[in-house]
Amino acid sequence: MTKKIYRSAQGKLVDLGALEAQHQHVRAVGNMNINARGDKLDADGNVISTRAEQVNRNLDRGVTPTPGPIHTSSRDQQELELEQERAAQQEKIEKARAQRQALREKGAAPAVSLPESGLASALARANQIKDEE
Repeated sequence: MTKKIYRSAQGKLVDLGALEAQHQHVRAVGNMNINARGDKLDADGNVISTRAEQVNRNLDRGVTPTPGPIHTSSRDQQELELEQERAAQQEKIEKARAQRQALREKGAAPAVSLPESGLASALARANQIKDEE
């Protein structure tokens, strides 16, 4: 029994724990068709399933966790997706570089036209230096 004894505004002691225990089989007010204990009731007030049965049934359903990390926020999930996207892009780049290298070894490398000036030419030169290394 719980200690749910309160003093009313008029100074009387009210034992809410005893009131709960006394009225636990009475239909609760509302449209959920349950009693005060949480048991499901039919139209006549008979118990269809107890609260314990309902809890056990929900636990038996068993939610299988999905493999992989559990995200604590949507930001973690977005960062993981971004990281996976970057890895896929890096894999594409590596595959293209390997194909270019294979063509160079065969002597059938495609002609590359470099831009004349500006930012594009600087980036192209930097990329050419990296490729040669």
